[in-house]
Amino acid sequence: MDRRTLDDYRRVRQAPSGNRALQACQAFEGDALVLASGNDEILPPASVYCFTDAFVTARSVTQYTIAADDHALTYPTSQMQYAALLLRWPVPVDAFGFKEPL
Repeated sequence: MDRRTLDDYRRVRQAPSGNRALQACQAFEGDALVLASGNDEILPPASVYCFTDAFVTARSVTQYTIAADDHALTYPTSQMQYAALLLRWPVPVDAFGFKEPL
């Protein structure tokens, strides 16, 4: 698949029926953390929403966006924010003052 076709695919919400990763999310029964980057050029919001929506049998789903960084979490402040989130998760994120902007 060429880059443009892949980018177009990622910008449209996909059904789990045609995607093995989303099918695995549908079957997952544990706690799920979906992390997005606000300036992500690899996974646009539509792709993130597909994953969040697919966790239909998960015990809990936490969705969080690190607003000012890219897919690789290039900035040290974003990396620290990510580490802090992981240390507190799966406790409800908002209990620690984090916002869930997605």
